[in-house]
Amino acid sequence: METQRHEIAVMIRAHHDTSGIVRILGVDRHTVHRRKIGEIDPEAAYNAFKENPEMTMTEFAEKNSVARTTVSNAV
Repeated sequence: METQRHEIAVMIRAHHDTSGIVRILGVDRHTVHRRKIGEIDPEAAYNAFKENPEMTMTEFAEKNSVARTTVSNAV
């Protein structure tokens, strides 16, 4: 699952459209759309920072392909 999320993020950064990503990776379009709009689970973000307090919001945002402000709003 983590590999698939990474592949989706890479394809989004390469400017593939949603239908192309769905066709190539064989994932549900909602999965791609969630990654595109940058939704993150606030609890997952909280747990990530709890496990690794040295990690910055910018690092977390880059790892999850979202804006830093999205992370700060979620936490």
